[in-house]
Amino acid sequence: MEQIPETLKENTLSFVGLIALVDPPRHGVKESIQSCYEAGVRVIMITGDNGDTAKGIASQIGLKQHTKVITGEKLEKMSDEELEKKLRKQIFLPEFIQIIK
Repeated sequence: MEQIPETLKENTLSFVGLIALVDPPRHGVKESIQSCYEAGVRVIMITGDNGDTAKGIASQIGLKQHTKVITGEKLEKMSDEELEKKLRKQIFLPEFIQIIK
């Protein structure tokens, strides 16, 4: 472990607590997604959330195949053709992305 520089020795931090935030899905989303499925609509979720967070939300709102994830990092490395193939199979893309052609 590195030594603490003299200039920082007086700047100590003390743990004072932990905060957890929950941002639940909006009321009615699960029912709306179910209605889409019943009408034959394929639902894809695109989110800025971390992949694990996106999986959890997708599970809560009833998305089918919610364990399939394409991260932004993987997406950036895909060709347009590969992305099109994946979108035919995958359900959602976590992490905010912009696709510019």
